[in-house]
Amino acid sequence: MKRFTIFGLVLALAIVTGLNFADIASAQEERSDTTFESTDDSVRSPESVLLTEDFTYAAGSLISANGWTVYSGTGTNPMVTSAPGLTYTGYAGSAIGNAVVMGTTGEDASRPYAPQSSGTVYASAMVNLSEASADPAGGYFFHIGADPVGTAFRCRTFAKRDGSNNVSFGISKASTSEVTFTPFSYALNTTHLLVVKYTIVAGDTNDTCVLFVNPALGGAEPAATATATDVTAADIVPGTVSLRQGTTGTAPALTVDGLRVGTAWADIAGGGGGGPAVGPKLFNARLSGANEVPANSTTGFGYGRVALNAAETQITVSVYWNGLTGNATAGHIHGPAATTANGPVIFNLAPAAAASGSVVNSTFAVTPAQVADMKAGLWYFNIHTAANAGGEIRGQIGKNTPRFDTDGDGDSDYGIVRPGSGGAGGVTTWYTSLNSGTPNDPHTVNQWGTNADVITPGDFDGDGKDDIAFWRPTGTPAFFILRSSTSTLQQVTFGLQGDDPTIVGDYSGDGKDDPAIYRAGATASSQSFFWTFPSSGPLQNVQVVQAWGAGSDFAVPGDYDGDGRHDLVVARNIGGVNTFIMFSSQSQISYTSFGIGSGSSPDRAVPGDYDGDGRTDFAITRNEGGAIAWWYRPSAGGPDTRVAWGVAGSDIESQGDYDGDGKTDPAIWRPAGGSMFYALTGPTTVRFQRWGLATDQPSIYDLHGE
Repeated sequence: MKRFTIFGLVLALAIVTGLNFADIASAQEERSDTTFESTDDSVRSPESVLLTEDFTYAAGSLISANGWTVYSGTGTNPMVTSAPGLTYTGYAGSAIGNAVVMGTTGEDASRPYAPQSSGTVYASAMVNLSEASADPAGGYFFHIGADPVGTAFRCRTFAKRDGSNNVSFGISKASTSEVTFTPFSYALNTTHLLVVKYTIVAGDTNDTCVLFVNPALGGAEPAATATATDVTAADIVPGTVSLRQGTTGTAPALTVDGLRVGTAWADIAGGGGGGPAVGPKLFNARLSGANEVPANSTTGFGYGRVALNAAETQITVSVYWNGLTGNATAGHIHGPAATTANGPVIFNLAPAAAASGSVVNSTFAVTPAQVADMKAGLWYFNIHTAANAGGEIRGQIGKNTPRFDTDGDGDSDYGIVRPGSGGAGGVTTWYTSLNSGTPNDPHTVNQWGTNADVITPGDFDGDGKDDIAFWRPTGTPAFFILRSSTSTLQQVTFGLQGDDPTIVGDYSGDGKDDPAIYRAGATASSQSFFWTFPSSGPLQNVQVVQAWGAGSDFAVPGDYDGDGRHDLVVARNIGGVNTFIMFSSQSQISYTSFGIGSGSSPDRAVPGDYDGDGRTDFAITRNEGGAIAWWYRPSAGGPDTRVAWGVAGSDIESQGDYDGDGKTDPAIWRPAGGSMFYALTGPTTVRFQRWGLATDQPSIYDLHGE
């Protein structure tokens, strides 16, 4: 048994300056209990995205100098990029980079991707036709092929117009005469989204091609708009997409942009930055005497959470309280009422008669009107005592704040940090794409820190928005925080060189993240320490140290018991098994074996609230045959869950709540091939956002806390 000590050592108080430190820049720039059960092996990993092409090179560039191969008409009317690119609401490739303008009688070019010998290949693009032929046979401008492209063109995609300049699109498997056309339902000079689907069917001469025009994005695959009938044409192994400038008199003139190739519908139409958020579904509250109306001077405090089910017909409620003046005599959810008013009782929580206690996972049916009031912030928790019959501690119920939510809208944002020139002293720049649910998400740009600093974002001022922050290990180590509520600098001198500062979290239970460091023991068996700097309570602004862990452990703190305060947790290899050892904020010690702790590819901890119950789940990622497999144990109960998501060794785990439903989503940032965030927000739903360069680092990456 370890010996636990807490030292109230006043080593340094926080230095809070009044210096106005507004955004440096804001511009439209580029942006062994290891028996697991899988709940859904059909989920596609982001490695199924085979190709993205947004023509991000300079306007006027030859596409043949940027990854495309000319296979016909070499030297005639070469295709070059043109500004600006195309836009299409909700499509991941919208308004990124430039586009290509295609005419007639010129070079044709192809771009390769990993050849596929089974399954399905989807290829999508935005197209805008300035002209189309009235020839009944139309002309084709796009197709799928083998690699190298050869002459076996498949899923040929056509366009033509009628006498009123209405446009029809067509699809064939191989033929130029047996083409299935849509009605003349589309317009010239309008951006359309086309998706072709090549399905590989067992046997010979039976693969199929279909076409989707302007499909709904973000959901399940819809019915095809047109289906090719020439199925008996020879089959191929798809490995290229091609742009074709056809014969004068039949070929259309058009602009093409935002090419996507994948092996699942979600890869190309799963919804990017334009997809609307669905939440929030998780709500919480911080309880104190200062929140009562009228306020009182109690030092008691508490935390409450409300989980709303998907149908929005039931809530699951938990509330924790500590240090009251006496035993709790009653506890309720009240409303509707604003923070400055009192409201009637809605739900009786029937708390135990204790000065410190909890009510865990009580359920209540709710009406649509009640849900609307809760979402509007008009409900509050209230715990009563004999000394404060009207309520000793109270907390207004509001939406949950996930990791790296910089605008306070309830979902994680896409952020990267870019190193500056000049080595360790170069100034870093934070680029944050706000996950606002609009086709072209706004973004912020801030110069903050140097290349030698460690990024440590968190909500240090409690305004529901993560602050840009870093820890500087050189000289006198300190945290530097750009407070989003006031645009002022907070500096906290804290730690020593060699410490791990990425364990910031809410250790005091007041809704604010606290500066914290983990100091590993000098040897594998030496004592390790957690140091925190509480933002409230009896040790406010005092450096607090607690012995926990050993030198070979890895710190993975989080709110595992759901009381609103971070618990001290380390992961340790015990006999080849990854074991989470927790000293909770309720002073409870527990050991949980979960994952592999040794070998050539040991598991990595990725804590988060994957089941949406308000508690951190034990979670790891593992290299399984070159893919990243995410495993988590739902704290709400149920079997261990596995999801394949990402490529091991290259993708970076970046878990967060990207759709605002109160659940942590498995997510990765892929630096290669276009620098993309991919978040799995549902069994078959993907959100993706192109953001950053291969030399950047994702702001949400830490592998330590929530």
